[in-house]
Amino acid sequence: MIGGAFARKLGEYHEKEALFWRLVIEAIMAIQSGDNPRVVEHKLSVFLAPKDRPSGDRKPTVPSSAPTPDISPDEMQRFADEQRERVLEIVREAVRKSAGDKEQKKAVEARATRFEKGELGMVEFLVGLGDELYTQVIDCLQHPPKPLMDPVEPLDRALDFERLVELADETIEQSMREIDQRDLVIALKGASSAVREKFLCNMSERVQVFISEEVGLVRCEPGQILDSQARIVMHMYKMAEQGKIQL
Repeated sequence: MIGGAFARKLGEYHEKEALFWRLVIEAIMAIQSGDNPRVVEHKLSVFLAPKDRPSGDRKPTVPSSAPTPDISPDEMQRFADEQRERVLEIVREAVRKSAGDKEQKKAVEARATRFEKGELGMVEFLVGLGDELYTQVIDCLQHPPKPLMDPVEPLDRALDFERLVELADETIEQSMREIDQRDLVIALKGASSAVREKFLCNMSERVQVFISEEVGLVRCEPGQILDSQARIVMHMYKMAEQGKIQL
């Protein structure tokens, strides 16, 4: 009887301490990502029991700086069209210099040809690149003047960022638990109103205010938006492959 009581108490203390350190780690990672303090608060509140969470009755503060203009999907499309030849040149030059096997090179060239013909959009093309080549392309897009890529299509269904509006609300909710908040804010800066609303309507009212505020204030270039949109789509592919979401 005495040992059981001690064991229960020690178990409770252990759980509280583990939760405390989990909160510390999550908070540090969120701060390093540059998240808004209120977004950090929301991220941490999900680890607490409902009765211990913030009430959410605080009024949102007035932004301290002027909103920045959105970048419309049409502007994003023009940017992608203007950069198409440049991206193809970077990829093909990397293929030419690579010591990879011939089959991989053929697969890369086949995918590049589809992109050149307009069968693949910019985001669809970028999500199939290997990490090093992807970084090289994005760096060139953001700063005008090395395994290649996984030539296999991530899933049978090609998914562009604007097509996320077609996904079920449950899929959007589940994906937002793992998507980097900073990436989401930047990606929505250049998204259509339909895609932006798709994400916002699957958030709590309080978080909607935070995210909308962040989208309005964040300063970024088209290349950064393209990077964030592609990373979100890539992350969704990975979640689908792991069976976490259904695309």
